[in-house]
Amino acid sequence: MKQYALLVFIYWLCALTPCEGQSRDFNETVELKAIPSLTNAFWQVSNIGYSEGWLFIEDQLTENLIKVYDASTGEKVYEFGRKGRGPGELDGVFTIQRWSDPGYIEISDVSNKKNDIYNVDCLKQKPPVLRAHTCLEKSVPTLASRQALIINSNNIVLNHGATVQGNLFLSRGGQATQHLVEIPLPVAEKYANQMHAVITMSGRLAANPNRTRFAYFANTFDWALFFERNGDDLELIHEHGFSYLPEFNVRNNGVFIPSEDYRAAYRHPVSGKEHYFVLYSGKNAEEAEAEGVLAPHFTNRLKVFDWEGNEVREIQLDRAISIFTVNHDETKIYGVNFNEDFEATVYVGDLKE
Repeated sequence: MKQYALLVFIYWLCALTPCEGQSRDFNETVELKAIPSLTNAFWQVSNIGYSEGWLFIEDQLTENLIKVYDASTGEKVYEFGRKGRGPGELDGVFTIQRWSDPGYIEISDVSNKKNDIYNVDCLKQKPPVLRAHTCLEKSVPTLASRQALIINSNNIVLNHGATVQGNLFLSRGGQATQHLVEIPLPVAEKYANQMHAVITMSGRLAANPNRTRFAYFANTFDWALFFERNGDDLELIHEHGFSYLPEFNVRNNGVFIPSEDYRAAYRHPVSGKEHYFVLYSGKNAEEAEAEGVLAPHFTNRLKVFDWEGNEVREIQLDRAISIFTVNHDETKIYGVNFNEDFEATVYVGDLKE
């Protein structure tokens, strides 16, 4: 029963998750080593981010939703983010990532429809108590319960919006929502129920450090889009096509669940100094089980793209992980995996060119 609940949670978490480019091989393998103080230390970890030598980890089963650790030692140094809707409070964290200015972390809170920017240097000067709101640099409202990335103080790019006709759109939020890009995809022709097309478009957005390049990675099939920002406009500059589309079943209560042929795709994209990093599966549940992997969304394949959308590296990790982050210089990866009791461990590995 516990394992079934675990798989349900993993799928819910991910639903909210042959390529072009240079030739690649799997000769490049990265060994991931458990950080002793962060071994079997959490339950229901759904986010991890890096900024200024600190790891920011969301632990959903604690009152203090964000726990902060020294990335070099694994020592806990801070915790913040009491559940709620006030300043410095959180309710539904979707992503934790470095903000465009060095020394800041951006937290996308989809339930509270806001993105919060925290000053990391300020956090380091505060005692480890719940006073993080004094280090809250700004809080920008979003207009939809989706992942958002701040372009500047007024503009938000919203991720994984979709129309029932099967068009993906990215929008700017401010005084009003404006679609900047709308990409047609013939998924509506595949599904009798148009809501399937909308679910198919779920994914995540990543951005380069100065927020001039964006990438959208689909959770449910092998589709990736790359954009360039000119002022407040977005232009599609590269697209990785797809070789499969996901299959869904519908229960009597209207809940969509993956079919046996459902294949996971891209997972948890993050950006370093010069590249996008994203996990990729391409496996269904049977294939994942045959490899001893907890679920298809756990994978040991890490793809690396440049800002133009070219896939420049594919790295094989020595164990499957579900979420991860990299440091600014792209020399370290920090990944999360779970044991059979769903206790999470944070691993660290060296990324080499």
